[in-house]
Amino acid sequence: MIGVSPVLSNQISASENLFSRSRFLVFCIVAAIASLFLFAMLDSVPLFNPDEGLYAEPAREMLDTGEYVTTLLNYAVRFTKPPLVIWAMVLGYKLFGVSEFGARFFIAASAFVLVMSVYVFSEKYLGFRAALISALVLLTSPLFVGVARETITDMPLSLFIAGSLMAFFFAFREKSEIAKWTGFVLVALAIMTKGPVGLILPVAILAAFYFLTGQVRSALRFFNLPLGLLVVALIALPWFMIEISITKGAYFNEFIMRENFARFTSVIDAHKGPPWYHIAVVLGGLFPWSLVLVGTICRGAKYLLTSWQEQFNSDKSVFNSLVRLKAQFENMAADKQVILLSSITGMVTVAFFSASVSKLLPYTLPAFPAFAMLIACEIDRTFAQNKRKPLLIILGMLLAIYVLAGTIAPFALQKLRDAPADLPNTIGTYGLVMAFFVLIALVFAPRIDQTKNQLKNSSYISLAILGAALFAVNGYFGFKLLPQVSKAFEGDVPDYAHFASLSGEPILVHDLRKPGITFYSKRAVLLPADLDAVHELLASRNVAYILTRTRDLKDLPSEDGFKVVAADDRFALLHWRKSGNFSR
Repeated sequence: MIGVSPVLSNQISASENLFSRSRFLVFCIVAAIASLFLFAMLDSVPLFNPDEGLYAEPAREMLDTGEYVTTLLNYAVRFTKPPLVIWAMVLGYKLFGVSEFGARFFIAASAFVLVMSVYVFSEKYLGFRAALISALVLLTSPLFVGVARETITDMPLSLFIAGSLMAFFFAFREKSEIAKWTGFVLVALAIMTKGPVGLILPVAILAAFYFLTGQVRSALRFFNLPLGLLVVALIALPWFMIEISITKGAYFNEFIMRENFARFTSVIDAHKGPPWYHIAVVLGGLFPWSLVLVGTICRGAKYLLTSWQEQFNSDKSVFNSLVRLKAQFENMAADKQVILLSSITGMVTVAFFSASVSKLLPYTLPAFPAFAMLIACEIDRTFAQNKRKPLLIILGMLLAIYVLAGTIAPFALQKLRDAPADLPNTIGTYGLVMAFFVLIALVFAPRIDQTKNQLKNSSYISLAILGAALFAVNGYFGFKLLPQVSKAFEGDVPDYAHFASLSGEPILVHDLRKPGITFYSKRAVLLPADLDAVHELLASRNVAYILTRTRDLKDLPSEDGFKVVAADDRFALLHWRKSGNFSR
């Protein structure tokens, strides 16, 4: 160091090393907490049907048959999603055995990588405090953690889309060739995970971002779009071309036309929802942080409106005022650009899936990393400005919501059909426990007579109490609730399927959409379309096991050949042996 004494230089170097070590230690702590939340007890409950069974079983059959091109379900061709996630599950089975943990490992690993990527990206462009908060938001958001522990494609898709956006942003700003090509590879993997949406969303988001920042031409030159799309095509297209060729065009009609175009423009598999469906999903899926997100959106809208009015008042021209407003985006610092990119990501993702006629809960998950960064920036801003009012408002609202949940939920949830018996009391207790911790956070919240430094320290304590409570209480009640939900929706079906499979006799599945039955029986099962088909199948066999709903037992014939092997409140296993002439 020029002009710096050797002693001072050594002191600076020592402080920098200490700073780096402390940051690395925090990174390791975040990684450890993320691992605990995402991987702990990953195999504590059976597969949830039908969603988990639709991916875990094709992966098992892929391993069993050695057919790695065309995916199978119940040993029949299944034309749905591309096979990347199923390939990854096969690897999980090879590492950990054919089990729930092996099936869910890649999904949980994708969530882990996504959380740590958001942490690293936020620390670089938003600061250390925002990085911690963004990781906290993701790991305590119920929809994010829930999907992270399910064998469905939405979490890997979120990793690849969010990862590509972060890679492209970093690449363009830092002029990194490695990050640029990493971004294109991630887009290709997103396509191989869920199809065209893996390309549509990143392109739409980046196009809007670079238009608003006035960087379209320079971005096109830097990214070399033709070559980048060629890289995407070389990775993503070969399997599609092979599959379409093998199936003589059937895959194109089923996946491209039905699973994408038809699902976007019409109702598929009864997955219909109102226009506000995904807004409600975001508010609930990010709770309690969605309260901060609503405030962030309102403040951003107010800022844009005020800025536009200032520009408009100068010459009363709508066009000129919009041009000048856009010019403000072109001179943003890095942190403001990240906020802009996150805002665009959230709006485009929610708008895109809201426009789709068919809707499902996890569709908007790719926007959650962006929402987490927006929420982190808003909380970080209140800390930096020593503002007490936003914190008090949020904690007050949370206290009211949790008290209401604790007192009203036990009565309201009793009316839910097929709900776990202990669910009302569990949710009620959860609400009251969280209300207690929020009240403690309010006690430590900033008071009017405190100095600025005391205000900031009190804010840290309040957030730390809330964060620790969310980790501890969500973890405890989440792991307590999972077996209850599993028992209610899956019953003893996995045990029934395994027991029936030991005999080697045919297994009929009547009135159940549970592909996980094949997973637990480890062989193909018979899937009669209706009761008449059940009779026809039994008439041509001497013995068989039947898995059905308990309520359907009355619809089956009462010949001596039928015997109820086991039954719970919802599902039953029957054994049938032909005795004399079988008739209906």
